Amino acid sequence: MTLRRARIVLVCAVVVSLVIALRSLPSGNPISARHSVQAVANQLARVHKQEAALRQEEKNLGTSQEVERLAHQQYGLVAPGQKEYVILPAGRSAPTGGSGGSTGAGP
Repeated sequence: MTLRRARIVLVCAVVVSLVIALRSLPSGNPISARHSVQAVANQLARVHKQEAALRQEEKNLGTSQEVERLAHQQYGLVAPGQKEYVILPAGRSAPTGGSGGSTGAGP
């Protein structure tokens, strides 16, 4: 009877070991795994391109010419002694001074 009990314990141990081994293996479709790897590789390539562009922008921002260009383009700033002229589209008149364009004629 002890030999039979030893065989049962051995079979149970083998079954439990197989279940543990199979659960530790990656599950899923190898095709979807390949697709995921390709998607991550594409994302990595995009990140590398963005990094290169940011490094170039950082290098450009180190020059005073680029800083002046951005200050003028984005914020309308001009260098001391310069005058800025704004060209209005055709058919529009320049805003007049005063209280927000009010004509003063009221009811």
